[in-house]
Amino acid sequence: MAASTLDGLRNLGIKNADFYLAFDETTSWAQDRIFGFLGTLEFEYKLHPFRLESFSDWAEASKRVLEAGHDQTLLFTNDDHVKVASDDSEFWFLRDLLSRIQLHHADKTIMVPLSHFPEAHAMIPVAKSTNTICVVEGAPLVPCQIPGGPFLINSNKFSKFWIEDFTGGSKFVGLENPFGPSLRLDTGFQIPPRQEILRHADSYGHIGAYRWPYQILEPEVTLPKNPESDLSIRKYTLTQDLSVPRSEIYKTVLGEIPGGELVDKAAVALLKSGYLRPSLLSIGWVSGKYELSKKRQIEAILKILRAKPLFLVTGIRAVLIKPLLVILKYIGWQISFVPSRNLRKHFNWFLTYGSSIGYFRLAFLSLKGKLRGLLSR
Repeated sequence: MAASTLDGLRNLGIKNADFYLAFDETTSWAQDRIFGFLGTLEFEYKLHPFRLESFSDWAEASKRVLEAGHDQTLLFTNDDHVKVASDDSEFWFLRDLLSRIQLHHADKTIMVPLSHFPEAHAMIPVAKSTNTICVVEGAPLVPCQIPGGPFLINSNKFSKFWIEDFTGGSKFVGLENPFGPSLRLDTGFQIPPRQEILRHADSYGHIGAYRWPYQILEPEVTLPKNPESDLSIRKYTLTQDLSVPRSEIYKTVLGEIPGGELVDKAAVALLKSGYLRPSLLSIGWVSGKYELSKKRQIEAILKILRAKPLFLVTGIRAVLIKPLLVILKYIGWQISFVPSRNLRKHFNWFLTYGSSIGYFRLAFLSLKGKLRGLLSR
């Protein structure tokens, strides 16, 4: 799985990289082979045979990022986010877009999540209802206090994460940290991609998305335990034990295959982006990649409904959640009158995950953090 993730870094314009990789007793047999695999990626890199596990480790790593002198940084904190896009055009588009928007909005920390595609788009209607969204160059920017998974960011913005230690000395293995305090950005925003670029190999089980069009993926790179055997790299294969529709649209499930019909490509992208919570803003943003007219957008949506009638459930769910969005809109409006930056920060934190479970989870964590702060005084 790590080799499959690494393999996806090809052709992304990476100039140089730092890899922090550690192996335990169950995976030590693969260490030398993975280290050797890095040499096939055809860009300069430095290998660090340990994990970043403290704030000071991350601060030191960020210095290396700045010393490299590149405008943008691509951060991977997982070894199971594999590339599913058939080409890299969306990645290059997002690099340019991020650079332009960040230049003109220096007060914000803007990021591009390269994975968690359905979740990123599910935040668009939530941010719109609570008036926390910005639309720049047609791109929706939604609040994001913790960037999850692999993401793209301006290098100077990344280095500013590591000025003041917010961990209290606890273990820190990633920005969304399971061992203690996570990163909390006051003015963080993310731009949802218009196409799924990377995906968890085991898909998005944590949000109940692991069936078509989010099937579980087999590893792309085969790494035999026998050191005499060669690595083999192949195209992704979909597991067949999950239900799939019998229709032409299934042929474009992994999306946007070269030579596919434009409306089919757009239909798959729209289906994926609206899997949790569709919105007109999301539909317009995704359709922009394929330059679809309103008529062609409707054609793409009708193709989805013919191939996947159960997609109507997503639309029904979007309607049923409207009362919650109205409540959130009212709360956000009330908070705008309260001269408390900390309260607004907690409200954005509350919105970050954009799911019913996330609301309760983050409300609890916010309250817990608040109580911890009061007790420490």
